[in-house]
Amino acid sequence: MHWILRVILHVFFWCTYCLFAGLISFKLNEGFDFIFNRLLVFLLNGFWAVVIFYLHYLWIFRIGSQRKYLKYLAFSVAATFVVSVLFFGIFWFFILPENTVFRGIMFFPSVLGSFIIGNCGSLLKGFISWFSESERKTELEKQSLKVELEMLRSQLNHHFLFNTLNNIDTLIFKDPQKASDALISLSSILRYMLYDTNNEKVPLENEIGNIHNIIQLEQLRVSTPGYTQIKIDGSASMALVPPLLFVSFVENAYKHSKFIGQLPVIDIQFTVHENKLVFICQNTKDAQTSDSRKPGNLGLLNIRRRLDLIYGEKCKLDVHSSGSEFKVYLEIPY
Repeated sequence: MHWILRVILHVFFWCTYCLFAGLISFKLNEGFDFIFNRLLVFLLNGFWAVVIFYLHYLWIFRIGSQRKYLKYLAFSVAATFVVSVLFFGIFWFFILPENTVFRGIMFFPSVLGSFIIGNCGSLLKGFISWFSESERKTELEKQSLKVELEMLRSQLNHHFLFNTLNNIDTLIFKDPQKASDALISLSSILRYMLYDTNNEKVPLENEIGNIHNIIQLEQLRVSTPGYTQIKIDGSASMALVPPLLFVSFVENAYKHSKFIGQLPVIDIQFTVHENKLVFICQNTKDAQTSDSRKPGNLGLLNIRRRLDLIYGEKCKLDVHSSGSEFKVYLEIPY
């Protein structure tokens, strides 16, 4: 907790104490003169309250914070009694020596008041400690989430590079010129990964541009015209998205897609509407071939985890496989 907020809490408590002390002692027939005529009494009472309050605040609270509640109660009662006897003795012998009624009647109420004020000190210290601990835990959680997000993003990047380099390795022997073009495309992709993805979110149009480069790279090994189709509905420049969020879906679509007589084989759609982004990636596949993109797949689990960390329950991810079609539906706010 910031020190200014702590000071405000202390000032608020003592202003409240002075208000109640004044109201309790106020007499209508004397008005505020009752307080001014007994200013020494009020000052000594205030000092009494300060001593017992900060005795609990600085020392006795530590016993309670260790969950030693009986020991805390014993020390609180003992400290309250000792301080009350000390200050009551000052009143008895020096301030109000002639007031014999004060001597007997006010002792136990004074002890009770001291006990209450002292435990108010413990309560205030407990609140400040709880608030500071909550701030610390929140900061640790943020740092932990940041580290986990970086790890998940790093895993996705490595997965992308592994597949891309395998494709280029195949092209080197078949067509050196295409391999050179592929390296240029890969250079653009790596530049995007190294510089643009340092931000938590990037413009959707940048992400789509990167996907276009990936598609150009993948199309080098696909001879069928119209194999892939991309549709964009809405303004891609307005939406902000986590970098490389859609790459794995596009990669997997190429990895598991198969031309079975209908085009496009891979259909990618981005719809931006009313602060919501919908991403759909579907591809045709061999109905007889098992698809590794199951709910328990590590890549899909990483994507789900990343989405949970960023959006929580505000996003929707559906992965559906049936017959000769595989479809990914992702809905996120922006």
